[in-house]
Amino acid sequence: MAEGFISYQDKGPSETLREVAQRYLTELAMRSMVQLYEAEIYTPLKKFDRCGLHDLMHDFISSKAEEENFLNHLDAPKYLCGIPSATGTRLALLQSIDNSISRLSISYVLKTPVSSINGLDKLKDLRSFMLFSVYITCPLIVFKDLFLDQVIIVVGGEKLRLDGLDELETLVEVRSETVCIADIPKLISLRTLSVKVDNVDVDSMSIVLSNKNSLLRETHSVVVSCDLNSDKGIEVLNDGLMSSSLVTLEMDRCNMGGCFPYYKQGMCQNLVSLELKECKVKVDVMEFGKYPMLQTLSLSSVERTETLVCHSNSFPQLKRLQLYDLQDLKQWEVEEIAMPKLAYLEICDCYNLEKIPDGLRFISSFHDMRIFSMPREFMERVKEEDYAPSICQYTKESSHLFNDECRGEGPTVIFEANDTQYNRAY
Repeated sequence: MAEGFISYQDKGPSETLREVAQRYLTELAMRSMVQLYEAEIYTPLKKFDRCGLHDLMHDFISSKAEEENFLNHLDAPKYLCGIPSATGTRLALLQSIDNSISRLSISYVLKTPVSSINGLDKLKDLRSFMLFSVYITCPLIVFKDLFLDQVIIVVGGEKLRLDGLDELETLVEVRSETVCIADIPKLISLRTLSVKVDNVDVDSMSIVLSNKNSLLRETHSVVVSCDLNSDKGIEVLNDGLMSSSLVTLEMDRCNMGGCFPYYKQGMCQNLVSLELKECKVKVDVMEFGKYPMLQTLSLSSVERTETLVCHSNSFPQLKRLQLYDLQDLKQWEVEEIAMPKLAYLEICDCYNLEKIPDGLRFISSFHDMRIFSMPREFMERVKEEDYAPSICQYTKESSHLFNDECRGEGPTVIFEANDTQYNRAY
């Protein structure tokens, strides 16, 4: 998109340039020209994490790029000199580099991180620069684009206005403290939105959760310290959960009064990640199992019923489950064919949980379980289960064991006992 390879003329009805690019990438994969790697947590607009090239294809493309003068790759020792400094290595480009270069790639072996690069300002036509080293891969791409992805500091107290940005498609990392939230509905071309609201009123919450922009494809919302304990607040939350654009939702220290909304047809149809932290609300986890696309669920310090039953065919896409400080959770059952894609489980400070469900051992994708700050009796039961051969003690000093020694054919279990004597014993 930045290089102009994706043309507006290539767009189909209601299609974005990003979707055109993804369509092209998929076509290249079908022709075996690139290899696509599916995103671990995928969304409607992010299906692939990265793509790779076969060595032969890479060599061909590299030679073609140099032949067409599309990309210049330099041997660093010939064109760069390094000057050690207190903050890292300061690199300086030598004068012999052609200042008409538009795309520059440099590989360099470094013992310390790069703190600065002198001489780039002399390359007047430079639009793309990539520096690859032993310690870092630091691409800096200069281009004109539809993105606001840095933390904003407001000078003078006036919030950043967004009205008038009719062509803006992607708006990320915006916060209610610094950005005028009321302007978001005026962004008529917006396709992707990532916003954090902190201690705002219900009307601002409605703008974030219940955006009526029909073109919006992805909404990523973080809601902090907001009061939804009113009829209007509950209505806003229900409307937000019915939005097809809602992809991730994190609610931290929010007051929702009674129960989290129960599932109904069409709710959270594209929600892939849900996090509830220290909220005043009672949740029925089994209701979350009905969300068709949910891949990550994290619950921390929320009220729930004593017995958790994951019924057959529930949580069809769930890959990551995190349970923190659920004091009223005592029993947990996993029925056959529940959570068929679960890969990662983390349990912390659930002191009354009696045991890990037997049904987990029958999930073929399950390979990583981490347990922290649990009673000694619970740890003893875990050690007696089939997971025992893969158990490793987890401490700050031995955290590297997860990568080096804890991987076996079965699930990996890493735990940190809430008992000093237990840590010494094992």
